[in-house]
Amino acid sequence: MPRSKPAGLASKVTFALMFAVIALTILMASVLIGANFANWLVAPIRNLMSAANIVSTGDLHVQVPVHKSEGDLAQLAKTFNKMTPNCAASVTNWSAPQT
Repeated sequence: MPRSKPAGLASKVTFALMFAVIALTILMASVLIGANFANWLVAPIRNLMSAANIVSTGDLHVQVPVHKSEGDLAQLAKTFNKMTPNCAASVTNWSAPQT
């Protein structure tokens, strides 16, 4: 039996609506995955920025977490963690009374 025009139109509208819902769902999932990946990617930089901000207030005893999986950022974090005690020692030496 041939389909009538209203039934054919209804199936096209149903297909279009299902396609739109699936496409929007995939788009939203992609946005969420991308946002989570971006947050994961910049988390070590945020940690270093936060620690640098604390150091700028005068607290030279702050350390940043070091994760081997971070590559160059792990090396930067290690260097930062070596720098802060050296700076604290320098400040202590400068503020010690000279005789």
